[in-house]
Amino acid sequence: MTALCTLENVDKDYGSGVTRVRALTDINLTIEPGEFTVFSGPSGSGKTTLLNLVGLLDTMTAGTITLEGQDISALGQRALAKVRAERIGFIFQSFNLVPVLTAQENVELALQLSGWKGDKAKESKQILTDVGLGEFLNRRPNQLSGGQQQRVAASVFG
Repeated sequence: MTALCTLENVDKDYGSGVTRVRALTDINLTIEPGEFTVFSGPSGSGKTTLLNLVGLLDTMTAGTITLEGQDISALGQRALAKVRAERIGFIFQSFNLVPVLTAQENVELALQLSGWKGDKAKESKQILTDVGLGEFLNRRPNQLSGGQQQRVAASVFG
């Protein structure tokens, strides 16, 4: 079975010259399908930097990252955006929903941005029903509880 994600000899630097800061040095990590992985450590130890690399939100300084066997290290920004949209899900601490859109419209927008070709209204209604929010389709984020907002965000980004 192919590893879900592999990092080999990954480094990440911020800045350059005398202001250069090495956030990660020679990271080697394999995450298998179905594994539950936790990154823990003190503030400033590189946890967020590592997550940003694995989530393709940032680029490494050196090394190789593969996602389901595909070397994504040399992909351009457009190709990385496509991989993020199709193969990676995020649940952020703040839910990043569009405040002027309803729950259903937030999901429809995500479907549109991902290139969904089907009936967005029908699909978004089904997605929200599947996560127990069928009766909240027309509510805006500020009209939903934190847990409900999280489920909409997971539907949108996951």
